[in-house]
Amino acid sequence: MTVRPSRSLDSERLGPRLEAVFAACAAAGLLRGGGAIAAATLEGEPVTATYGATAGGDPTRSDHRFLLTSITKPFTAIQVLQLAETGLLDLRAPVAATIPEFGRHGKEHVTTWHLLTHTSGIDLVANTAEGPSAGLTPQQHLQAALDAGLNFVPGTRFEYCSPGFWVLAELVTRLTGRHYTDELAATVTGPLGLTDTRYELQAAAPERWAGANALHEAHLAEQVRRAGYPAGGIVGTVGDLVTFGRALLGIDACGGGRGSSGSDPRPHLVSPATLDAMARKAIDGWYQGRTVAWGLGWELGGLGDLGGDRTLFHYGGSGTGLWVDLDRGVVIALLTTSWHLDWQVYGRLANAVYGALA
Repeated sequence: MTVRPSRSLDSERLGPRLEAVFAACAAAGLLRGGGAIAAATLEGEPVTATYGATAGGDPTRSDHRFLLTSITKPFTAIQVLQLAETGLLDLRAPVAATIPEFGRHGKEHVTTWHLLTHTSGIDLVANTAEGPSAGLTPQQHLQAALDAGLNFVPGTRFEYCSPGFWVLAELVTRLTGRHYTDELAATVTGPLGLTDTRYELQAAAPERWAGANALHEAHLAEQVRRAGYPAGGIVGTVGDLVTFGRALLGIDACGGGRGSSGSDPRPHLVSPATLDAMARKAIDGWYQGRTVAWGLGWELGGLGDLGGDRTLFHYGGSGTGLWVDLDRGVVIALLTTSWHLDWQVYGRLANAVYGALA
């Protein structure tokens, strides 16, 4: 995997443009609550912009912590791919080889690869974490995924499937001997210095919490957060997300390139071979009114008109997004409390970033 050298972002142009897009989208009723965006290339400091207010009424700051919702999935995927790199996991082997109780109701041949690419066929009624409040424990949510049946033959089509990430997290726990939440801190967030990004399972609100605005969204945000939902429960900041994206580009939080000085003591998330596999299309599909191409744990290409095909992208239901453009060396992190954010908002913000490449 070769990341092409990137021009820096023109912060004097980009900051006002992002603020203008936020203002226009809010005026059009496309944004609610508050949010923050950060963008960076291989050089320089991230450019950030904010809008609106938190659920508590405070003006949104870039250091406010938001629920990542489905941007949690790439974090879980990285944990799984790290296991493949160490030889502890064969992505094409049946999951039931490690979790025998999963291999029932037609799921005997479901593989880790199927789970990462949303081609497992797991029945979506197992998505208990995103349903009505039922007081279920994390173990009960996991059990629902383990007990699920199939909607279609694994590998035959794409159907976005969050329950499978409970199974992926259980693979991490069983193969490492450490709970997936602790393993995340040990192998991803800790080594990268992501001090504001973690699972928050306690009843009290997280520090610097942006929250959720509408009643239903507040319930759902609390349910997935306190369940430690490996498909949507991590809390973090836009700054940490940019650092995560830069690590995938092969750089550390200080902007030093992989191999730029012949040696780089800072840890990297995955190898170039794994990054190649992540960026390779596994399947095409249809998701919430648009066509998508999917790789290992990520959508490919993403929203916006000016990015590259080899862009790793993930969306989250609470109005969150992360772009990692492997061709141009661009990272964009968006966190909001505007659930079910219109696709055009993502596209307009991404276009503004690419339009500010110096």
